Amino acid sequence: MSSSENDFCVIGLGKFGISVVKTLEELGKVTLAIDKREDRCQLVSSIASETLILDSTNRDALNDAGIHKVQNIIIAIGSDLAASIVTAVHVLAIHREHNTLSSLNLIAKAVDSTHQLILEAIGITNIILSETEAGKKAAYRAIWKLGIDLTTVDEKYLIANVIVKNTKFTNKN
Repeated sequence: MSSSENDFCVIGLGKFGISVVKTLEELGKVTLAIDKREDRCQLVSSIASETLILDSTNRDALNDAGIHKVQNIIIAIGSDLAASIVTAVHVLAIHREHNTLSSLNLIAKAVDSTHQLILEAIGITNIILSETEAGKKAAYRAIWKLGIDLTTVDEKYLIANVIVKNTKFTNKN
């Protein structure tokens, strides 16, 4: 994969990872999709710019794949806590060895607060607790009874996508 700030790599192709790949590709981003399971890679082969079947807990395999050339990496491994952590450690170490750590935008999915704590301890600050975030969205939708989608940016800010059905506001029938 070439090196560009518009290139992305998604490691782990479960439901979450596949959703990330689809969204990035829909937004016109070049996406490398990685999973150790061939069937998962086949699921996204027609969507992702490139797919690789490899075990991300194998540091040499990640290095040979040129992971240090990719600035935007999403570790979407959720079901295997050890694989998620080992992958994160390898990605950080490879980028450190290639002096590309300062430009790395590393995002990791955590399945619970313990997983989050471990990822933070190894230096990852951009962590997604997908179940927690989905729960917040469900609560907001229930409270406001609107076609609204909220995305958390950080502790202070949210992005709201509101579906307006009142023609007074949209001027459309």
